[in-house]
Amino acid sequence: MGFAQIHEIGDFPKEQHISKWGAHDEFIFQKSIETLIAKVSRTPLLPLTMAWVM
Repeated sequence: MGFAQIHEIGDFPKEQHISKWGAHDEFIFQKSIETLIAKVSRTPLLPLTMAWVM
């Protein structure tokens, strides 16, 4: 149990680091959609998208 994949700031191109907190939500959600499309399978899936600042 746990998370199988976690995307970090390094997973986004430098040109998308246009905010002082990293990538904007639009880029985070687009990455989430691309990941979900690539991972479509017959196994149960609970996608979770979170963005936070440390």
